[in-house]
Amino acid sequence: MHDDEGTSNEETMIELQRLGAVLGVSPEESLMAQLRVKSGYREQILEAQQHDNEVSKVRIKLVSGGETLF
Repeated sequence: MHDDEGTSNEETMIELQRLGAVLGVSPEESLMAQLRVKSGYREQILEAQQHDNEVSKVRIKLVSGGETLF
């Protein structure tokens, strides 16, 4: 392994740890990383839409059978 590769591997491990990855070494001595991804954007959008007056107006029009082209 070259020094550059060692530094790159160390930087990669540090970045993975910063992201909250669980790191381990396989029996073959390969680095393994496990990340859990949370779907946060969808929930954030839905929450923001609940408090958005323009979205509320569109919702009311749709529910009442009013305008459907937006």
